[in-house]
Amino acid sequence: MAEEPLNMFEQTCSRIKDAIPSETQWRWELQFRTVLAVLRGDFIEDLENLLANEFQDKWDYLSIENASDVMYRSFTDSLGIIPGQHVYSRETGELILFAALWPWGEKDLHSFRIGLISKNDLLYGDWAIRKMLRNWFNPKEREDESEPWLQF
Repeated sequence: MAEEPLNMFEQTCSRIKDAIPSETQWRWELQFRTVLAVLRGDFIEDLENLLANEFQDKWDYLSIENASDVMYRSFTDSLGIIPGQHVYSRETGELILFAALWPWGEKDLHSFRIGLISKNDLLYGDWAIRKMLRNWFNPKEREDESEPWLQF
């Protein structure tokens, strides 16, 4: 595995974690193979500014068609993107780091997902991606429901 992009991605994730309230609970989301946090709207604008600085690209439901084939397929075939949602991405070598910020409810809550997309499953399969994200975010596993899912 190429260390330089991974170090860059890890540092990006560290800065994102530092910008989010420390009481935020990260969960592993098996369906989308991402880490997930539910955030209140208080600091979303600051978070969006940070994401714009950390990532090369920002996509919405119209512009995603201009993304690379791998990125486009990942969002149109699996994750989905609708009006009001934004996805930030950085492509390096065989990996794409992305952050998806999706408002819901009265737009005071946001689902915030961070994931990796592999351009080459032989180099970075599901297990390797999950291991990296778990190391960077230490998410609660789905089986661990001892704490309420939505805590604010």
